[in-house]
Amino acid sequence: MARARALAAVLVALLAGLLSGYGLAGAAHSPPNDACGNFGNLPEGSSSSSAIDLWPLAVSCEYYGTAGEWRSESFGPSRHESLVWMAMAALFALVALRARRSAPARGAAAATALLGLVSVAWAYNGVFGALWVAAVFGAPFVFAVDLVLRSGGRRSWQASAVTALALVPAVVVAFVFLELGSQPYVGIAAGVLAGGAIAAAVTRLGSPRGDLQPSH
Repeated sequence: MARARALAAVLVALLAGLLSGYGLAGAAHSPPNDACGNFGNLPEGSSSSSAIDLWPLAVSCEYYGTAGEWRSESFGPSRHESLVWMAMAALFALVALRARRSAPARGAAAATALLGLVSVAWAYNGVFGALWVAAVFGAPFVFAVDLVLRSGGRRSWQASAVTALALVPAVVVAFVFLELGSQPYVGIAAGVLAGGAIAAAVTRLGSPRGDLQPSH
């Protein structure tokens, strides 16, 4: 039974890592808000078009000059970097699954999953798309993740709801602010750390004894 549970945890962590890491890899190379607007030396009147590359997640731009000139530009990670992001996200998920009593672990894993979701929206619709997805789906998504990650005896709808409502704005604001400041790696790290800190603070406020560390 213990072996089956361990295998299930690994499989769930791998799936979570694939989904979250896919978005995070794209976020690390997201284009500026004026993507496909850098015409360089092309003459006035030139045009551009954009497309989403699904693997790895990237925004590709093509520029067309009035005299037939053409050039392209891509904002995205390499395949190897995407796999590294997926592995890192899977590790966060596995730690959270193995240390369900640890609020920081749960918060960091929930933040990682949230940032993966928001990052995919950013690739398709820019910062406004990311903020819309965070505002509409962020809290329910984090609520579900936090509730699933809690151990059976500590599962609380109220605690997960409070965690979600506090975690989503803190994580998204930290991420978006630094992403717009051309610091994507710092933004992702800040979002994950904010998630762990918010989850720990909510747990501490809700129960003075807390469950900040896994039991031994």
